Amino acid sequence: ATEKVTDPQYFGTGLGIAVRPDNKALLEKLNNALAAIKADGTYQKISDQWFPQ
Repeated sequence: ATEKVTDPQYFGTGLGIAVRPDNKALLEKLNNALAAIKADGTYQKISDQWFPQ
């Protein structure tokens, strides 16, 4: 069986982006951008393209 990059042994239960604790503005921009691409379907398209099940 071929191992997939999406297996939990590689990434655990999720992914993350490191942001300095004092950089609240960047954290807010990242969260807003992620929410926007999830809402318009872009996130799912990217996930399907690069991490097919």
